[in-house]
Amino acid sequence: MTDVTDTEIINDDDSTILVKTTLLDKASKLTREEIIPEDATQLALGNYRLTTSSINKSQEKIPQQDRLEDNPTRLLTSTITGSSLTDAIKRTNLEVKNLKSKNSQLKIIKQRFLLSSKLGIGGMGAVYQAKDLRKVEAQDKNPWVALKLLSDAFKEHPTAFIALQREAQKSQKLAHPNIVRVYDFDRDGDTVYMTMELLKGEELKYIIKRKNKGIERGEALSIIRQVGGALVEAHKHNIVHSDFKPGNIFYTEDKVAKVFDFGIARAVSEMGPRTFNPEQATNSENDVTTFDVSTLNALTPAYASKEMHEGQDACKSDDVYALGCVAYEILSGLHPYGKTPANKVKQKNYKLPFIDGLKRKQVRALQKSIAIDRENRYQTVEEFLTDFLPERRVLSIAVKILLSILVIALCFSGVLYYEQQQEIDAQKLAAEKVIEHERNKSQQIEAAKQEVEGFLDEYEKEALSYKKRLDELAFVSSSTSLEWQLAVTREISNLESVYSDNIEIINYAKKNSEEHTKNIVNKAIKIFEKSKDDIEGWLGSYHKKISNVYLSKARDEIKIENFPSAQTLIDLARKHFESNSEINTLQALLLDRWQNKKEENKEILRQQKYRSFEIYNETAARHVSSCIENILPGTSGFNYNMKVLQQKLTRLKKKYSMFRQKVDAENRDHVKKLGQCIRLYGETEPIAAESILTQAKTYFPSYLSILENVKIRPFDSCDPNFAGKGRRYTCSDRLMNNAGLSGPELVVVRSKVAGTFAIGKYEVTQRQFSVFCKNTKFCSVVNDKELMLPATGYSLEQINSYIDWLNRETGFSYRLPTHLEWRYSARGRDGVLDNDRNCQLNARGLVKGVRLLPVDVGSPNGWGLVNSIGNAEELILDTDKYRVAGGSILTAMESCDLKTLSNYSSSKSQMMGFRVVRKIES
Repeated sequence: MTDVTDTEIINDDDSTILVKTTLLDKASKLTREEIIPEDATQLALGNYRLTTSSINKSQEKIPQQDRLEDNPTRLLTSTITGSSLTDAIKRTNLEVKNLKSKNSQLKIIKQRFLLSSKLGIGGMGAVYQAKDLRKVEAQDKNPWVALKLLSDAFKEHPTAFIALQREAQKSQKLAHPNIVRVYDFDRDGDTVYMTMELLKGEELKYIIKRKNKGIERGEALSIIRQVGGALVEAHKHNIVHSDFKPGNIFYTEDKVAKVFDFGIARAVSEMGPRTFNPEQATNSENDVTTFDVSTLNALTPAYASKEMHEGQDACKSDDVYALGCVAYEILSGLHPYGKTPANKVKQKNYKLPFIDGLKRKQVRALQKSIAIDRENRYQTVEEFLTDFLPERRVLSIAVKILLSILVIALCFSGVLYYEQQQEIDAQKLAAEKVIEHERNKSQQIEAAKQEVEGFLDEYEKEALSYKKRLDELAFVSSSTSLEWQLAVTREISNLESVYSDNIEIINYAKKNSEEHTKNIVNKAIKIFEKSKDDIEGWLGSYHKKISNVYLSKARDEIKIENFPSAQTLIDLARKHFESNSEINTLQALLLDRWQNKKEENKEILRQQKYRSFEIYNETAARHVSSCIENILPGTSGFNYNMKVLQQKLTRLKKKYSMFRQKVDAENRDHVKKLGQCIRLYGETEPIAAESILTQAKTYFPSYLSILENVKIRPFDSCDPNFAGKGRRYTCSDRLMNNAGLSGPELVVVRSKVAGTFAIGKYEVTQRQFSVFCKNTKFCSVVNDKELMLPATGYSLEQINSYIDWLNRETGFSYRLPTHLEWRYSARGRDGVLDNDRNCQLNARGLVKGVRLLPVDVGSPNGWGLVNSIGNAEELILDTDKYRVAGGSILTAMESCDLKTLSNYSSSKSQMMGFRVVRKIES
C-alpha cells in the first residue's frame, strides 16, 4: 500500500492553510527521524518482534497458554494460531506498554490508534496516518485510517468541540462514493479526535497548479460530475458545505474525486436559521438547526459568495457559486475572477476565461453558476449539472418515464397480479420501447442542437472578429489614409456577408426532416434572422460613427484651411450616412471659408508666406539653441557649426525680404543667443572661447555690435554668499595653461568699507610660486621639502610678475591686499587672534619662532584665514607704498599682532611672504 507521508505546510493563494503531500512507495521507507522511535514504527508497520529480554519478562507475568510464540510474524494473529481474542488483546496491551516504557515519544490514542506520520494541517487541527490496533487484532488486511486531532488553539474556541462532533455526525450521514467516509468521533482525555478513511492520491489544487491550462476535457467533466453529485447528496440532507474549493477535494489514484472537510459546513432548514441554545443541544431533532458553525467565521474568500462575505446565512446557491469557480479552474486552470472576493468583483471589469470546445449552453450554464448576486445564480447544484452536463437531462427524462410506467405496473400488479401478468409484461416491453424511443429522440434532439448551435457559433464568431476589427479601425480613425478607408470598406463588406444566407442550416433541415428536430431548426433560423437584424442595426450605427469620424477630420482640415481635403472628407461622410444632419452645416462652413479665402487671396498668400517664414525661422532658432547642448559637461570642445547658422540667416534675409524688420529682429536675436553660448563656453575654456568669438565676428559682420558686447571670462567660483563661511567653503581659479592646476585657495570676505572681495586663505606657497617659475624661467624652483612653506625670499619685482602671470592664467584680476583689506581679514569676524601663532617666544619651557611652518599649520580665524599673524610677514600695499604686516618668527610674541607694520625693504624678503586678493565678478 502507498501512504501519504512527506508533508510541507505552504500558503496557498486562497488564503487558507494547506498541506502539500507527496507519495512514497512504502511506509517502511520512513526513517525514525521522520516519524517516531523505532519500536513504534515497527508496530505501526506490523513488525512485532520483541527483544529477548522483553519476551522473557512478559512470559513471567502471563499464563503459559498466553505466552508469545517465537515467530514474531504470528503476534496478534490468534485467528491463525488458534489463540483467542483475549490472548490477542493481552499481547497488544503488553507490547504497547513495553513500547511506551521504552519510547517516551510514542503516541497512542485511546489505547487503540498508533500514530505513524503527520499527513497535514487543516483549519481545525492536524491529520495523521494511524494504525487501528483493533483491526490488527482482527487480522484486517488494511488496518490504516486517517485520524484528525483538534489543535490546542482551536480547542479554545467555545464551539470547537461541537464543530468537530458535528463534522463527524454530518459526514457519517453523508454516505456517498464521492464524500470522504468518517468512522468515529471520540476523545482520549483532553485529546479530541475523529477517524476517517485513508486515501491514496493528492488534493485537486495541486493537479490544477501542475496542469495550469486545465485538465483534459473528459477527465475534467468527470471530476465536476463527481463532486457535483457529492454536493447534491449533502443538499438532500439540508447540509451546505460553505467552504467548497480545490483544497477540499481529494483525487485518488483510481480517478475518484472525494469531497472532505465538512467541519465548517452549515445546516439549513425550512424553518430558517436559529442561534445555538445549550438547553436544546440534547434534543436530536434540533441538532441540525440549533448549531451553526458559521460563528467560527470560516470561509475561503476566493470561493465564498458575495452573500457569505456580507454575513448572510448560507444556502445551497452559495455552494453553486463555489462549484462554478472550481469548474472554471478544472477546465481552464484559471479562477474566473482571478481569486478576487465576490464582494469586490463588481468594482473591476473582468473578462471570464475562454474554454475552447464547450457548447454555448454549457458556457451560459457556467456563467450563471458564478453570478455575483444570488437571485441571478442557480439555486441548486442539480439545476446547474442538468444544464451543464447534457446527459443528465436525457437520462432524467428517461428515468421519469420509466418510473411512471413502473408505478402504474406495480399498482396493477398488487391487485391483478395473476390475472394481468402477461399484460404487465407487455406494458413493460412497451415502456422499454418508449424509453428507447425517447432516448433516441433525445439523442437526435441533442445532436440537432449541437449541429445548429455549431453553425450559429461559427456565424457569431466570424461576425465578432469583423466587428472587433471595425471597432479597432474606428478607434485609430486615420481617415486621411487611403489604406484606412479601404480597410473600413473591406471589413464592412465582410461583416455584411456573414449573414447573407443560412445555407448550412437549410441543408441540415433538408437532411434531417424529423418532426422533433423542426422546432430546433426553426428556432435556429429565428436566431439567425435576429442576429442578421442585429448586425444590420450595428452597421447602421457604425456607418454613422464613421461618418462622424470623417466630419471630425474635415473640421480639423477646415481649421488649418486645407479646404480641398476637407471637401473630400465631407463627401466620404455623406457616402456612409447621407442623413447625417452635421453634413450640411459643415458643408456651408467650408464654402464660406473657401469663398473668403478666394476674396482675400493676397492676404492668404502673405499669411502662408509668413507661416513659412515662422517655420524656417523656428529651424534657425532650434539650431542656435543646440549650441548649448554642445558645451554641456561630458562634451568635448565647441562643436557647434556656425557656418550652418550663417546660411540660415542669409536665406531668411533673401527669401523673406517682405518681412525685413521682423527678419532682422529675429536674426539679431539668433546672433545674441550665439554670443551667450560662446560666453558660457568661455567660463571653462576662455582662451578657446576668444578664438571662437573672433571667428563668429567674421561669419556675422552685420551683427558685429552684438558680438563686441560679448565678454569672455572664466567661471567665478567665489560666490558672494560664501562670505563668512571660509572655515567650510573656499574657492579657486583654474590655470588655463596648466591642466589640473589651480591658483591660490581663497575665502570670501564682506566689509562695509572695503566691500566684498576674495583673499587667500593661506599665504602663497613655494609650490604655487614654483609653477610660475617653471613656466616663466623668471626664478628658481625650490626644494621639494619646502613646497608647503610660505613663498619667501622673492623680490618685489618677482612677486608682481607672479601676480601678472596669475591674472593671465586665470582670466581674473589679482593684486596685493591693501592695508585696510589685510587688517580687516586678519582680524577675523570676532577679533580673536590665534594663541598658537608662530612668533618669537621662549618662556617656561615653551619655545616658538624657531622656524617657518607650512602655511596650513594653525587655526583659521572667523573669516577662514590661517597664519595671518606670525610665521612670515605679509607684503601689502598701503596707499602707494609697499609695507609688511603681521610680524614673523623674528617678532616677539607680545609685539606680534595686527598693529605690527613696517616699511618694505629688500633685506626683509627672507621672512616676507604674501597673500593675494581677487575681485569678485558681479
